[in-house]
Amino acid sequence: MFLTSKFYLSGLQPVITPNVPEIAADYTEQAGQNYLFCLPDIREVEIHPAEQRLQMIRIQIDLEYLSTFWTDFDSLPPTLKNLINSTDLRRFHQSLEPNTMAMQSILHQILHCPFTGMVKRMYLEAKTLELLALQLSEWQADQQKGLPHIGLSPDDIDRIHQAKHILLGHSDDPPSLQELARQVGLNRRKLMQGFREVFGTTAFGCLSDYRMEQAKQLLIEGRLRIAEVAEAVGYSSRSAFYTAFRKKFGVNPRSHRV
Repeated sequence: MFLTSKFYLSGLQPVITPNVPEIAADYTEQAGQNYLFCLPDIREVEIHPAEQRLQMIRIQIDLEYLSTFWTDFDSLPPTLKNLINSTDLRRFHQSLEPNTMAMQSILHQILHCPFTGMVKRMYLEAKTLELLALQLSEWQADQQKGLPHIGLSPDDIDRIHQAKHILLGHSDDPPSLQELARQVGLNRRKLMQGFREVFGTTAFGCLSDYRMEQAKQLLIEGRLRIAEVAEAVGYSSRSAFYTAFRKKFGVNPRSHRV
């Protein structure tokens, strides 16, 4: 498997990834931002809007090669640590902070490499690792913001993934946080903070995002009325469904009718 790193210099690129529970069904990568992801064995659609100049640098690094750089895996963001330590399929797509000045400088150097032959290859490989180091440093800094780090073990991370699977599998009638924590063998506090560290959002945020993606798909299919869609994804109140849908997509549910 490969870890993929992207740095956008101009343009934007909407991406559609249906039926991949670990990530959003659609998102947009855009100029000035950088992304890190591992998405093996999926089908996705990358949209290239007309009349724009799309310029990006894309780096793919073999995970086995990457793991040779670390002796202390605890220093890694939990998502990446779990990916490297596990033999299971672990997909993620991480949007990081805007490209820093240091990143922009290296991107410029890569695009305007003054060398040729073997020296060029050595130069580009060194710059690639430098870019990745800056990217991981930014991610580590992000992980340290907000709630205090609680130190998740690989087993804890597996239990949190299990909790997400249970939660989304019962999205129409989800268990309480206390019940969910009991089912996966964690205390409530570790479950709450674990969701933030592993998925970058709360358990409720994961559930809400999943419900909204399901609702959008049902609206596009057009077989159900809006009230029926709201009920199908677990909303007893139509007004609450409208509010959640507008918050997620910026438009009313009716706009997704075809």
